[in-house]
Parts: sequence; C-alpha cells; structure tokens
Amino acid sequence: MKIFGSFLAFAAAQENCDGIPKPKWVARKAAQNLFRSDSTTIIGVKLANYRFPTIELRDEKYRGFMVFTENVCGADFTSKLASGEVQVDLMDATDAYEITDVLFKEDGRYSYTGFGYRLKSIVNKDYPFKEKKSFVKKIGAYDQVQILFKGLDKVTWESNQDNCLLRVAAGFLPEDDDYPENLTECVFEKKRFLMAPPAIADGGFSLDLIKYF
Repeated sequence: MKIFGSFLAFAAAQENCDGIPKPKWVARKAAQNLFRSDSTTIIGVKLANYRFPTIELRDEKYRGFMVFTENVCGADFTSKLASGEVQVDLMDATDAYEITDVLFKEDGRYSYTGFGYRLKSIVNKDYPFKEKKSFVKKIGAYDQVQILFKGLDKVTWESNQDNCLLRVAAGFLPEDDDYPENLTECVFEKKRFLMAPPAIADGGFSLDLIKYF
C-alpha cells in the first residue's frame, strides 16, 4: 500500500507537481452496476464529452482518476483496495485502458483510495459503439469506462456496496508527455472531497450503459 499525505510526502510531491493543471471532475452520480456476483462486480462510469471542452474523450488520449472516499465506503474497503486484497482492473471491448497506480491518501475524515489510469490507444471498438456486420461506429457523446472489482466478499462496507462504488469520483486531464511519473499522487495531494454525497436509493442510477453490449 502506498500511503501519502504527510508533510514529507507533500514536500516531495510538490517538487514535481508544479505546473500540473487541475483535472475536471464529474458529479458523483455517473456510475451504474453492469454485472455482479457475490465477490465480483463490474460497474460502468459514464463520462459525458460535453463536460470536458478541453478534452475530446473519444478522439484523444487522456489521463483519468477514480476515487473512492472513506466516508461512504468505509476504511475496510479503502485499505483493501490500496493493498490489493480487493483487485481492480479496467475493461472494454479492446485493451484500450491501463491503470497506472493505486494510492491511499491519509487525510483524516477526508481519506480515500483511488487510482490513476490512461486511455492508451484510440480505437473504434471502445464503448459505447455500434457494430453492424464489419462497420463500427463509435458513439461520440460520452466515454464509458468499465471497472472490474474482485474480492468484494471480503469487505465490510460503511453502509453498502452500491453506496460506495456508484459514488465514485472521476476526474480527467489531457494527455501530456511531460507529466511526472507521480502524476496521480500530485493530483490526489491537491484534491479533497469535502462533502459526502447522499445515500443511493435501491437499484442505483439508470444510465443506459448496457444498451450497446
């Protein structure tokens, strides 16, 4: 588990973090359950293109960040996600995304675990898309990122699984070859989620994320 948030970690991060722009963050109601079992869940996160005028999410590579806050998930989940006891991966129709790092930020009641990722290749078969015979049409209105979690049967939740996973906070930056290797740490060090979102009603959000499967 990589933990940061101390004065020394902050000073080290600041040395490489100057000049990094602030990511754009979406409201914490952009995720939907797709598939689940007792121990494994896949959620989809809907990233509307119009919310990010400086980033063309469907045609440009970008860097993304997904955060799960301790005040809605509980310390057991954030600890196990950071340690790898709960495994996380990104899925799509092709191998278009990769997780760069998973970090736990120690910040008292504002603590959280999250991960950084990158869109590493621009392909048409990147959900959402339509395919008819050999023709593939990418839907340009939004990007859809599928997150796979394994080991959830080992977690003691703050309230329940949906209220944690579906309240993910998602942020983005345009890709830049000049970013430091500790980009995720830089972003997390400067970001605090002050307000816990309201509890989710039964069934979570309906975002029509399965209609292209």
